[in-house]
Amino acid sequence: MKLQEMGVWAIAAIIALLLLGVVFALGFFGITIYMKHFTGHSNEVVVPDVEGLLFDVARKECRSINLYVQQFDSQHSDTVEKGYIISQNPKAGFSAKSGRAIEVVVSAGPETVDVPSLFNLTVAAATDVLLASGLKPGQEIHQFNDRVNSGHIFYSEPTTGTEVGRGSFVKLYISSGDWPSGTRPRLDHQRLLDDAGN
Repeated sequence: MKLQEMGVWAIAAIIALLLLGVVFALGFFGITIYMKHFTGHSNEVVVPDVEGLLFDVARKECRSINLYVQQFDSQHSDTVEKGYIISQNPKAGFSAKSGRAIEVVVSAGPETVDVPSLFNLTVAAATDVLLASGLKPGQEIHQFNDRVNSGHIFYSEPTTGTEVGRGSFVKLYISSGDWPSGTRPRLDHQRLLDDAGN
């Protein structure tokens, strides 16, 4: 009888342990589901890589997975075109709650400056002015010109006041002095007057 009673108690103990295991498992999964539901982990998505994308394209791509793109800042860039995304937060590959905004920095393109007036300056003086403006002296073209003295600049390309990217080159047209006698080109209206008089 004692052996039989011990066997019954052993079976009962095993059954009790199994029931406890089932209850523990159910409780664990129940808590996991509960936490996901109330913490939002069940609604997380992987953040896509939007760096290098046009801002509007990134917005459409993220909207399809219920994320939003928000411009946090804009910066000048010599390598990223205007309107394209330079950086993002959070970074690509991180998990984010559905409906979250991705903050991005958008390129404003290269920093621009206005070409300064170089008229009647020497090449050395013009170089100083260009460098101080964030520009560089470019190709030098020597031509006859009676508007300024020889060695002075009478024209630039781009012209004065043109907005260009910082670090751009400016072509310099330098006077070689007045035209030699008999070589000055006639303007179109002068040519017409001369032809009419002949």
